[in-house]
Formats: sequence, structure tokens, C-alpha cells
Amino acid sequence: MTLASETATPTKSEEEWVHVPLTSASVRPQVWSYQIAKTTHWIRDESKDINNALAVFLISALRNSSPHEAPEPTINATKRHDLEEAVSQSIVMLFEKARDEFFEDGMESVFSRKLVSLVQEYGNAAVEAIASLTFEGKANAEVAAEGLRWLGHMDHPSSYDSRRRLLEKSLFSSSARIRDGAALGLASLDDPAAIPNLGKAIEREPHAELREDLEQVLAQLEATRQCHSS
Repeated sequence: MTLASETATPTKSEEEWVHVPLTSASVRPQVWSYQIAKTTHWIRDESKDINNALAVFLISALRNSSPHEAPEPTINATKRHDLEEAVSQSIVMLFEKARDEFFEDGMESVFSRKLVSLVQEYGNAAVEAIASLTFEGKANAEVAAEGLRWLGHMDHPSSYDSRRRLLEKSLFSSSARIRDGAALGLASLDDPAAIPNLGKAIEREPHAELREDLEQVLAQLEATRQCHSS
């Protein structure tokens, strides 16, 4: 389809603009932004009967398909809230389904694969949803511990800082299982930045066996710091 010249003003109805092909790199930024806005609106209206996360994915794919000269659409508070809500629902459902799953040390599970996938897809929003579920006491301790182990083991640079902060905070959980999962996650992360909180956790840890495990992780991180400084 050939669009109007650079100085022309679109005259089509809103319904027609929704169906304008979104693949031409020659589309003016103003027209492209209008197409994005209208198509996003349509997806939200039609998403009542489909999974919320799918609607978020469709909108994200649409925005990422913009030509390089198109301005980045502003993410308003409503859109951000919708994304966070969709991610939170997905995390809650994942943790619920994992209650009856059996976890083996060091082995991937259905839960761990889906958890890693969600964090890779939604980044910090997924980590924040996991943190809320864990610290509000709504997560099964065994499932939460498994999640923390994999948050430390996975590779995803953009969520690195939020994952490390969650692991450090989990060292002070009221659940020994969660504290153990946090320690294993930090061991996998192998980041000396966790040394201060790890030391505080050791001082507060009431269980001798877990305290020894924490001390081993601390020794590992101190050795890593020494290697980095030499």
C-alpha cells in the first residue's frame, strides 16, 4: 500500500488505519505512532478471551517492529501496571503448579525452565513478582528455594542486579529452606558484592549446618574477590 506524501495528512478512518500494513520502512513516524496506538488499543479490547500475557507479548512485538525512524512510544502508568499484573499472575500460577513437583539438586525441572524463561522475557518485572510472592509468605518454601537457586544460576545481564538483591535479601528470610536456596543462588552468582550481607546472615543464622554452608559460600566469594584484585 502506498501512503500519502510527506506533507499530507492521513484522511482514512480509524478502522482503516488499524489494518494498514506495519512493515514498510517508508512510513512517516507520525503515521507509524498512530498505527501502533490504534492497533495496541484493538489488541487490548480483543484480549478479554485470551491470556493476558499473550496480549502483552503481541503489544511488545508490535512496538519492537517499528522502523528505526519511528519514536519510541511512551510507556504510561496504565500500560506498566498491566504488564506487571500479567507477569505477576504468570508467576503466581507457576509457583502454584510447582507445589507437587519433585526437585533434584542441580537438575533442571519444568518449574526452573519456565521460571528462567519468564525472567528472560520480562526481566526485572518478573524478579519483582517473585520477590513479592516470596516475602509475602504466599510461596511454598521448597518452590521458592528452587527458584532462588536458578535465579543465581541463570544468565541474564539486564536483571542481574535485581536478582542479586533478591538473593541477598532472602538470606534473612524466616524460612531456613529459603535461606539455603539464597545461599546456593549466591554461590552460583559468585559475586563478591554479596559478602557484607552474607557476613551478617552468618552472624544471625541459628542452624549450625546452614551456618557452615553460608561460611563456605563466604569463603568462595572472598577467594573470588582476591582473584579479581590480583
